[in-house]
Amino acid sequence: MDRDAVELLFAFMAKRDMLFADRHMEDEAHCVALAEQVAGHLTSIDESSHGPDLAGALRGMRAALLSFIARSGPAARNFTRHGWPGADPFALALGELRGLIGLYIMIIAYQYNVEIPDELGHFLPPD
Repeated sequence: MDRDAVELLFAFMAKRDMLFADRHMEDEAHCVALAEQVAGHLTSIDESSHGPDLAGALRGMRAALLSFIARSGPAARNFTRHGWPGADPFALALGELRGLIGLYIMIIAYQYNVEIPDELGHFLPPD
């Protein structure tokens, strides 16, 4: 049951591009909208029908997405103002999100012996 759920989750996420699009192609508001879609999908999954390992990973992924969304502000306002002195808050938040989601994907794939789709492999650490 959990293995099937993981495969469905990976297929769903592979259709979203916020985690693996090239940096120059990213649109801040689009990335936030995709994060909202994925967080909504994770919220709709009945955790009680899965083991504690998968349920915990789903909660962790959702928390990372909700943190990214919260940091964006209304209409991604905190990410769309350019010309900051120092680091770009969008790049920092997206990098953190990618790292956390990538970690959860690796853990889940290992635990359930599920192959990671190529679309999700782009943001995983190199072999």
